[in-house]
This record gives sequence, C-alpha cells and structure tokens, in this order.
Amino acid sequence: MRAVVATGSAVVALLGAVGCGQGGAGKGVARDRPSSPSSAPRTVFLSSSARVVPRAHEVLRDRAQVERFAGRFDARDASAAEGIRAAGRAADFSRSVLVGWTATTGCGAATSARLEVAGERLALRVVTPSAARECFAAYRVTAVFEVARERVPAEPVFADGS
Repeated sequence: MRAVVATGSAVVALLGAVGCGQGGAGKGVARDRPSSPSSAPRTVFLSSSARVVPRAHEVLRDRAQVERFAGRFDARDASAAEGIRAAGRAADFSRSVLVGWTATTGCGAATSARLEVAGERLALRVVTPSAARECFAAYRVTAVFEVARERVPAEPVFADGS
C-alpha cells in the first residue's frame, strides 16, 4: 500500500509565554497554491490554541460543506472559522477536496501538521514542541488540508493519532 504524505510547513507563532493555560497561542495562515492537483496533500490552514473547539474530522467536497464545517467554529474561534472559509474560497473543488480535522495536542501548541493518505485511511500527524511543566488547559489544533480529489476515498476511515 502506497502512502501519500503532506508536510505542513506552517509555523505557529506563540503569543507570550508557552504555557497551556495561556490561550490564543497562534493562528494559521493559508499557504501557497500547489502547482498541480496531483501533488501531495498540503496544509492550507493551521491554528493552535487553548480555546475549546469542536472535535471534528471531515472530507469537505464543496463550498457548502466548507461553510457548514466553518460554522461549527463561529462561536468559539471566529478566527479559525474565517481561516477555514478562506481555504474553501481558494480551493478548486473540480480538482481537489479539503480535509478538516481537529485534535487535542496536550500541553504543547502544534507547530505543524500533515495528512497521511493510505488506501481508505486518513491520518493526522501533528508536531508539538516540549510541553510546559504546568498545564492548565490542553491545546487543540485545527488543520485543513487540500488533497487531489482522486486520492480521497468515497468512504474514508479516519485514524486516530498525533
């Protein structure tokens, strides 16, 4: 089974001290457009914060699905909601889909993320720095990846992992 791996080169800038209870660690930004839809999955949005965001992992196949996914973040992380919408506006849904995913990263804010696609299985891999000694609230990462439409199965299996 051949695996396709996307490495998110997004670096999350930490605001203030790097403590789990510090909240609002950093916001992700959209990345450059790929040269072709057949290129490996790529990170188009990354956010890491101590805000409580909804647990989610979903394939977004059109702008309406992006809007519904982003709407789940409006009340708790408006900045992430807007970043997700921006990724949706930039996507060419005739050639690609987006995969949105949130995960708890513990006491360290995520600095990058990648999506692994192997057959029917999608897996999120997150990189975090060393955690602070004291942890008052866990960080959560919100990531959106652009993937060539033909690489994403109709019924994907979302694997747990970090």
